[in-house]
Amino acid sequence: MDGAAAELNKIENDLHSHADSHFRENDRNLIMSDSEKDGLFDDAMADFKQSLKLVRNKFSVVDRKVEDLGQLTDDFHYSTDKLTALYVRDIEKRRKYFQEHPVATTTEDGSVVDLD
Repeated sequence: MDGAAAELNKIENDLHSHADSHFRENDRNLIMSDSEKDGLFDDAMADFKQSLKLVRNKFSVVDRKVEDLGQLTDDFHYSTDKLTALYVRDIEKRRKYFQEHPVATTTEDGSVVDLD
């Protein structure tokens, strides 16, 4: 059992060694000084803050547009309700008029049709 554990430790150490050498050869950030890394981090944070500011501005524009659309919808409902009331009143007036005044009309062949 000790032999298997030793073999696994050797494989693990070889993998870590290979990874370390690979990163040292291919990762330019490992050879940077702390001040250079801090500069990169500060630049990344400044870009991130700028992106967040732009997103916030976009959402505020969308929020205003949604509020405007809501107001337009409310105005539309008010106008359609008013128009519906006018149509209903007109229909009721016409119905009352035709009930009070019998109307007879003629067709193309001259026959009289009572609309009551």
